[in-house]
Amino acid sequence: MIYWETLKLRPTVDGLRVRERPGTQFKALGQVYVLDTLEPLEMHGRILEKLGETDSWIKVRTPNRTEGYVAAWFCQTIPPDLLTGNLNGMNLDLRHVRGGPSADRLTGLGWLRLPYKATPSQGFPSLNDAHNYYQPRLEEYARAGFKTMVILTHQTYGEGAGYYWPSMYAEDRAKWHQFVPQFAAVCGQLAARYANRNVVAAYQIWNEQDTPFALAQAAVPIQPEDYAYMLTECIKAIRAVDQQAKIITGGHMSGPSTGGTYARATIAAMPVGIRPDGIACHSYGRGAPDSPERFKNFGLVDDDINAYGAILRSQPIWITEYGVLDHPELPVSEVAAYGVSLVRYLRTYFARRVSSAMWYAWADGMHNGYGLVNESDQPKQPLYDQYLRA
Repeated sequence: MIYWETLKLRPTVDGLRVRERPGTQFKALGQVYVLDTLEPLEMHGRILEKLGETDSWIKVRTPNRTEGYVAAWFCQTIPPDLLTGNLNGMNLDLRHVRGGPSADRLTGLGWLRLPYKATPSQGFPSLNDAHNYYQPRLEEYARAGFKTMVILTHQTYGEGAGYYWPSMYAEDRAKWHQFVPQFAAVCGQLAARYANRNVVAAYQIWNEQDTPFALAQAAVPIQPEDYAYMLTECIKAIRAVDQQAKIITGGHMSGPSTGGTYARATIAAMPVGIRPDGIACHSYGRGAPDSPERFKNFGLVDDDINAYGAILRSQPIWITEYGVLDHPELPVSEVAAYGVSLVRYLRTYFARRVSSAMWYAWADGMHNGYGLVNESDQPKQPLYDQYLRA
C-alpha cells in the first residue's frame, strides 16, 4: 500500500471539467484551473497508476469542496515544495511607534508588508534620507528569512510636491499624466537601491486605488485607465533595474464584483506584453467556512479568490490586507479564531492560488486595525501566539 502524506493534484490545462461520474458523457459539476489544488479521494497507489493514463478518471475534491471526477490524463502531482510556502503575513509601519517590531518577534510569519514613506511630510528631506532609515530595517528582516513587500504610494513620492489629491480630477486628467512619470522614476530609483540583494521580494504599486471618490480618506483613488498608465510605467521603471522582485497591483478594496471590474479595466488598458505579477485585494469581512460568523458578513474568501484570480489566470492573487477594522472591543479569542481559520483554509485549499494573506495590523493604533499587540506593545493573547503559529 502506498501512502503519500502531502499528495495533492493539479490540472495541466485550464477549464478542466469535474464530472459527476467517470466519463465525458456525464454531467459537468464545474471547472478547475492550473493553479487549483485538488484533494485526491482514492487510494494513493491507484491514483499514481492512473496519472497520465488516457480514459482513466480520478475522484477529487476541488477548492470549493465539490466532489467529482477529473480526467487523469490532464492531472499531475504537485511537488511538495510548492505546497509548503508560508503565506502567512503581517502589515507593519516602520514610521509608527509600535509598527516596526524586531525580527525575532515575528517568528512564524512568511511575509511582511510595509509602506515606504519617503516624502518631506513623512520626515525625510530627500529619498536618500528615507533609504538610510529603511535599509537597515529591511536588511534585518531579510537576514531573518522574511519576504518583504514594499508599498509604493503618494507617501513615497508626491506629498508636498505640488499635488493636492482631492483635486487631481478637478479640471482634466492631465495632472495624473504629469505625476506618473515622476512617480515611476522614483520607484525605479528605489528599486535600484535594493535590486538583486534579496532584500525586497515584491513591490506593490499604490493602495486601494478603487476606493470610491466620495469615501476617500487615507487612500488616493484613481480611475482605472489612469491607474493602468501608472502601473505600466512603474513596471517598466522597476524592471529596468530589477528582474527578480514581484510587482503587483495595489490592493483592491471594493469587493469581487466592483473591484474585479476595476481590475479588468486596468489590465485591458495596459499595453500588450506588460502585466503585473499578480492582482491584490483586501478581503475584510470575508472568511473561511469555519470562521466565526461575525467576521464573514460579506461571505467566503473564495469569492475574492475566484473573481480576482480569473483576471490573470496564470498568476496567484495576493490578499495584502484582511483583519478586523474599527472594533477594538471584540474578544481576542474570537479574533484569533478568525485569523487562524482563514490562514489554515487558504493553506489547505488555495496554496497555489494565493501567494500571501497579510493581517492588518501588527499593533493597535496603526490606523483602525486590530493589532496583535496593544498600545503598551504587549501581546494580546491568544491572538498573538495562535496567529504567529498558524
